[in-house]
Amino acid sequence: MKPKSWVTWGRQITEPKPGAIAIFNFDGTEHVGFVLTDADDSLVVIGGNQETRVQVRRYPKSNVVDYRMPPSNN
Repeated sequence: MKPKSWVTWGRQITEPKPGAIAIFNFDGTEHVGFVLTDADDSLVVIGGNQETRVQVRRYPKSNVVDYRMPPSNN
């Protein structure tokens, strides 16, 4: 599954929340991570396939394409 395909999963939210999926685009290179912390102009996320392992990293919010949460049961 390509990272950008996550933009149709679940429900869109406008602000990052812990546990949300953040979809990033870095000049054509896409990445997906779970939001751990909103750190002003960046996000701390946990993601896989980063140098062949799971890592916690900080990424700029300016590269966010979308935020997604699981579908609501309401």
